[in-house]
Amino acid sequence: MKVPWSLIGRIALVAIGVPLAIWYVEHQETAKIGTPCTKELIGECWGPEQRIYCMDGTWVAEPCRGPNGCSLAGKDKDNMSAILCDTSKNLAGDACLHEDESFCSSGNRDLLVCRQHKLQLTTCARGCQQSAGGKASCTPAP
Repeated sequence: MKVPWSLIGRIALVAIGVPLAIWYVEHQETAKIGTPCTKELIGECWGPEQRIYCMDGTWVAEPCRGPNGCSLAGKDKDNMSAILCDTSKNLAGDACLHEDESFCSSGNRDLLVCRQHKLQLTTCARGCQQSAGGKASCTPAP
């Protein structure tokens, strides 16, 4: 038996909230990495270890390699469904959403910074330090 999209939409509205459900019903067949999109920064988890979102008019995938993977985290301040992507184990060259976001690599040896939506690696002279505010820093190796 084929279930009509309107019924799936109503089930999704109850199960996961209006903004994400509407996005899912409208985009479930059109969101393909590298294809055009119009709703900037709207996204969803594509499996437990990847998030896809609309950036600069194109669908982009971001790995969520950290132990918490990709998950729906309730609502943000604008009542939009919040998608969390644990990037704590991401690697140099991986796509990233937040420009200038920084964190230490595994083992606190190197610094990873989001530049032009790609993680860039800086080798640190004496290791990487993560501040209480979440910013990471280091003295670059010569």
